[in-house]
Amino acid sequence: MNDEQRIRAGWRVLIQIFLTTGLVLAIGSSFLVADGRYQFFRMEFSMMLAVILVLSFATRILDRRKFRDLGVDLREKSWWSDLGFGLFLGLFQTLAFLLAAWRLGWVTIEPAFLALGENAPLQVAVLMDILAFVCVAVMEELLRAYQVRNVAEGTAHGGSKWQLGLLAGTLVASAMSVVMHLNQQGPGFWSYVFLRSLIFCLGFCLTGRVALAVGLHFAWDFLTTTVVSLGGTGGITAAVLYAAPLTLAGNQAFRADQFTLLGLALQVPILVLMLVWVRVRSGKLRLVKAVTCFPKWRSRKYSNENEVENIHIAQE
Repeated sequence: MNDEQRIRAGWRVLIQIFLTTGLVLAIGSSFLVADGRYQFFRMEFSMMLAVILVLSFATRILDRRKFRDLGVDLREKSWWSDLGFGLFLGLFQTLAFLLAAWRLGWVTIEPAFLALGENAPLQVAVLMDILAFVCVAVMEELLRAYQVRNVAEGTAHGGSKWQLGLLAGTLVASAMSVVMHLNQQGPGFWSYVFLRSLIFCLGFCLTGRVALAVGLHFAWDFLTTTVVSLGGTGGITAAVLYAAPLTLAGNQAFRADQFTLLGLALQVPILVLMLVWVRVRSGKLRLVKAVTCFPKWRSRKYSNENEVENIHIAQE
């Protein structure tokens, strides 16, 4: 788009994917993820730094926008309240999942209290998992936000098709999430990842912030792998409890389909609660058009700093 003085949205997304994939592959073959203590944390922390590095370059150089336009503004109280509610949603989903699985006779909750493969106290191992899953949630939600914004901008062109732009961005980001998880389980799980990603993206489109998605993502991952291990992540460092007869090594095969259906069903109340929260919190329930708008403060025709800030605020 010549008037925006940057390359087109499709190229921006492709360059971001290429750079991210290259750095992640480099990290995967480096000493950073070699066997040793806290391998899971070292791997996820390194990948998160790589993603932030790529997105910092992409937002400033390719997109000509501020990094906070990806939905990260820690100065906002609303950002932290969204994060807190996202954590609550993750807790709610975990408790509902475990209760349903227990009532159906699929699992029983048994103590583990293990630091898996680590010569470290359980408390330290749990802390390492907390930090690792924070890295996972931040990394994946920033990637989704980047893809949603750029695809939405490219589709909407700042005009009347902005709702279509958000839909396109959400579908592309969700499809990319499935690609990122192709090495895990099978079609049932991939459908769960796709639906889950749609909800994460919707949270961003409704609020303009990634906080809801980060909180929900982190809470579900941490609570169902470390606090009560469902055998979903083989790289975890600790397990406080586990859902027998699932194994700590990740054996879900004998109930994979049932677990997937239960996980899919629970997305309905999660979606409803998220919509209610946004409605109560903001007083309205509508998509944020600013997600599809190019920040015009980067254009040459806006040179006055006061005008620049006013334009940015108006888009919010």
